[in-house]
Amino acid sequence: MRLLRTDRLELKSFPDRNGNTPPYAILSHCWSSNANDEVLYDDIRNGAAEGKPAYAKLAAAMDQAKGSYDWIWCDTCCIDKTSSAELSESINSMYTWYEAAAVCYAYIEDKSFKTVAELAESQWFTRGWTLQELIAPDEVIFFDRDWTRIGSKKFPAIRDMVSDRTRIDANILTGAGHLQSTSVAKRMSWAAGRKTTRPEDLAYCLMGIFNVTMPMLYGEGRTNAFHRLQEQIMKDSNDHSIFAWTVDRDAKGFEQHGLLADSPEAFANTSSIVGYNDWEDDTPFQPSNKGLRIDLRLTPAHDGTGIFFAALNCPIYSPKTGYHGFYGLLLVKLPVGINQFARVHCHELAGLDTRAQFASTVYVRQKASVLDHETVLPWHLFQPRNLSMPGDDYELMNVSYFPLHPDEVQSCAPRPVIQNSLWLAAAQASYFQIIKRAKSLSAVLFFRRKSDASEISILLGSIGDLEVGFDVMLGGNSINTNIAEIEGRMRLQPPGTTMEAGSHKVTIDALVKVDTPRKLYILDIAIDGRAEWNRRSEYMPLACRPAEYVLEAVDDFAENLQDFIAGPSVNRSRPSGAIKRGLSSMRRTGNK
Repeated sequence: MRLLRTDRLELKSFPDRNGNTPPYAILSHCWSSNANDEVLYDDIRNGAAEGKPAYAKLAAAMDQAKGSYDWIWCDTCCIDKTSSAELSESINSMYTWYEAAAVCYAYIEDKSFKTVAELAESQWFTRGWTLQELIAPDEVIFFDRDWTRIGSKKFPAIRDMVSDRTRIDANILTGAGHLQSTSVAKRMSWAAGRKTTRPEDLAYCLMGIFNVTMPMLYGEGRTNAFHRLQEQIMKDSNDHSIFAWTVDRDAKGFEQHGLLADSPEAFANTSSIVGYNDWEDDTPFQPSNKGLRIDLRLTPAHDGTGIFFAALNCPIYSPKTGYHGFYGLLLVKLPVGINQFARVHCHELAGLDTRAQFASTVYVRQKASVLDHETVLPWHLFQPRNLSMPGDDYELMNVSYFPLHPDEVQSCAPRPVIQNSLWLAAAQASYFQIIKRAKSLSAVLFFRRKSDASEISILLGSIGDLEVGFDVMLGGNSINTNIAEIEGRMRLQPPGTTMEAGSHKVTIDALVKVDTPRKLYILDIAIDGRAEWNRRSEYMPLACRPAEYVLEAVDDFAENLQDFIAGPSVNRSRPSGAIKRGLSSMRRTGNK
């Protein structure tokens, strides 16, 4: 470390060649809003210190220490922040430097001292770095903006004010308590509500509080930095209170989350949570490539939600009963992977009087796996579920499906987690292998509309290698089931698209469900359409088509029949135009 002489602007590195570091004072303060206003390392070396706006603060700290100490440390000028290696080493060592200081001067620049209560309103109590600067030194003396001495953190009035303001136990402030014996949750709660200029520093400023070190990775973001901090803590601690955090109640209840909190704010209400100390021989919990591995005692909720209560080794405190029972997390088992779980209902902790007899090994990823079109599993399957239609007008006549390896498909049959609908009774199978290849056909469902005997074929296939799609064609069992020909004609559409064939409309929604090692596309099929009088020529080969006037006559006859059914006001005394034209044509050509 570098120290600054208290009688002149001179820096020197310690320990010296004999391994000695002299007694020194240390400054705790809030940086200026413009960091360049502070006296920096280069300013000392270049002789520009006295021209900086914040020089008066540094000079006053030097004067305060001068009578008792030859050296002082200040973070603005004793660290070369242009060197990332030195900055990282200094941040990892800073708690130790404050702890080793003979005295810490806490400069409350935004307040003129009148009462102790007013002192609590200073921004000094809201900054991230000042937390360790308050706890680590044995002696902290507060000064107001005029460098008027307010008093020591050990003075009863100041101690009680600081304890109320920061929620730090009084015995920790005075040094009577042992910091590393304090629960992780309680120590984290001290950081809730504090701010830092750089988002990552909200994690880095807590390393000394938990006696851990880790590399500085500015740019990784606050959340990633805080996750890394918790992972480092878990390497040396088995305190379950690190998992006893909560989020705001307006968060989505079933949103999946990992076991690690995203910021100290999640520990705002955990100052009373402690952990049972090393009372069981459980396997150490640790990060792995499958997520955080931990042994937990799981009790199913038995309410149909699939939720488990996971007991933490943390007792519940009650004014009536004292510490008893166990806090618990709410976990849900994921369909992907083996023993994969996620935390849900993160706004609450469960209270458990008892817990499961045996522990289960679970894996919890911090970020839940995203199951989308790119997820690949050994077997992808279509599994029809619901069929909706107007009335009961459509019936499934038959199914054709084209698995690559029929025996393999049979062996990978999905578990009966989905209730097959009665409409599938006519089918030979209730699930169909998806060919993971673009423009491939997997199955054809043949439907018949009862009201007019018209038929359609619904095609299930793959638009892309890993993207499913559907199409609908006129014609049922009589359709050519040559796969190559159908694949050449089909125009598959993504799920949710409304497709039309004649008077038929079909929409298929697909719900993706992972049932390792299977990926299921659960299909809800909606068919709509009404029977219509269609021109029969649309379905006849040219050689078989009758004269045009005959076709028109049939159509007009159908219209007249509909008018007749509609009511007596329709004039039915004469044939319609098409029939008249047909009769005239017959007379002219001599047709009988």
